[in-house]
Amino acid sequence: MKVIAGMGVQAVYNDKEILIGKRKYIEEKLGKLELNIENELLTIFISIGSEFAGFVVLEDEISKNAFEIIKKLKEKILMFI
Repeated sequence: MKVIAGMGVQAVYNDKEILIGKRKYIEEKLGKLELNIENELLTIFISIGSEFAGFVVLEDEISKNAFEIIKKLKEKILMFI
């Protein structure tokens, strides 16, 4: 396996090159991907051999009490200023 800094990883499995990483990295190898993805910052693209294999979208849910925590942190910061 080889890490391509800032782009992704490259490996060989069953004599096929596997690429996993940013869209730009996959497109450099395969050409333009005709996909419309809303948030590519949280998307991992995958190719196997010379074919696009798919993508995985990561999602992080905001905690139910996140707004309350932020409010309390802001109050504490103001107390120290």
